[in-house]
Amino acid sequence: MVISVVSLDIKTYSVNDIIVATDDVFSSLEQREIDIARQRWGTERYVHYDDIGKNYNLTRERIRQILVKIKNKFVKRNEKYFNEWFKLFLEELIDKPVPISTDF
Repeated sequence: MVISVVSLDIKTYSVNDIIVATDDVFSSLEQREIDIARQRWGTERYVHYDDIGKNYNLTRERIRQILVKIKNKFVKRNEKYFNEWFKLFLEELIDKPVPISTDF
């Protein structure tokens, strides 16, 4: 098995940048969405869609849709961070190709 690590010289963002970006997204959510996100991502225990849905009388599919909406908001509002990192990652990968193994 081949394991490769690609090191990138990318701009680092402070913890404060991440906190501000996260607060920005959460401040735009309804309380129910915040509660659902906390149940799914904010605990050590993995909470299933069905279990979250029971608390709100919603289907597992509706819970999934709400979580996708939250993730999309986070990505959209933080696009500059994701785009910069991804661009640098691709440049590094093109300049210095790394063998990829399918032997898992």
